[in-house]
Amino acid sequence: MSNNKNKNKTDLWGGRYKNEGRLWGDDPSLSAKRLAKKLRSRPRSNILEIGAGYYRDGEFFINQGHNYTGIEQAAEALSIATEKVKELIGSEHSPIHSISGPFQTAPIPAEGYDAVFCHRTLHLWGKNGLITAFNDAAVKALKSGGLLVVSARDPRDYDEEQMTVKEEAPDGTIISAEYKDRPGHLINFWNEARYRDAFGDDFEDMTFEEGTEIESVTNPGKMAHFTIMIAHKKIEPS
Repeated sequence: MSNNKNKNKTDLWGGRYKNEGRLWGDDPSLSAKRLAKKLRSRPRSNILEIGAGYYRDGEFFINQGHNYTGIEQAAEALSIATEKVKELIGSEHSPIHSISGPFQTAPIPAEGYDAVFCHRTLHLWGKNGLITAFNDAAVKALKSGGLLVVSARDPRDYDEEQMTVKEEAPDGTIISAEYKDRPGHLINFWNEARYRDAFGDDFEDMTFEEGTEIESVTNPGKMAHFTIMIAHKKIEPS
């Protein structure tokens, strides 16, 4: 059953990339800008992005002088990556490496990265073990003290006209909702408490920032609201 659900989500996003193309345009996300600022004193950092899409932020990180690895499951997204990124993939000394498929089975080297990055993807994962798997992948990939920068849509983004509530907390906070016109497109809303609960065992020095951007280039009048978390992998005692 869970495999079918994951396939449906992949098909949904594959269809969106196929029909809508570069869904969020070419400018880097606010999350990417925040990570780049954190790495300003560390040129040529190794960055791993999970849910890389068409490498919108990957190209930005390359232009900032970093080494970049992008993992993306939707082949349609990889097929519309920018020509500049395509030219870099496969070069013997390329600053970019592309991995196609799910991150759970990706060949991620242990402690090979200075930062793990994930923009507006966590909210697509529910109670299917993917959050735990993502946490474990980030812990494995990051060097001691490395940066985790993630963002996900937050409770400000619930729209009763577009969505049907699927789960609420006892206090009435909406935990998840489904788009009425996109069956299977479930949004899980993240706040600071949810981040701390999911990542607090392995990460510290958490800071949070609210942000907004268009839902997509085909829906520019609708703003997506998200919360960014920046944290460090806990340093193990020597």
